[in-house]
Amino acid sequence: ELVQYQFEYDTLIIEEAAQILDIETFIPMVLQSKHGRLKRIILIGDHYQLPPIVRNRTLGKYSKLDQSLFHRLIRLGVPYHLLNMQGRCRPNLRRLW
Repeated sequence: ELVQYQFEYDTLIIEEAAQILDIETFIPMVLQSKHGRLKRIILIGDHYQLPPIVRNRTLGKYSKLDQSLFHRLIRLGVPYHLLNMQGRCRPNLRRLW
């Protein structure tokens, strides 16, 4: 249904990119390919945490689907910024738990 609206965007931001399958990362890129408008892709995530979930273990292992595009790009040496601090939750909200 969203495809029918033909959204056009210059920047694509994908959060939790380390947990997303390659194909799920490519879909919003391909949707912009006919418009030629996409200029920046920003992938946000932590490649040291959970990988994408592939329900079929054999398929995931032998097809390398258990790696996200985010992790592949880092392995290939694409420059990235690693944060040295996480801001999980404000202290006043954290105290409620």
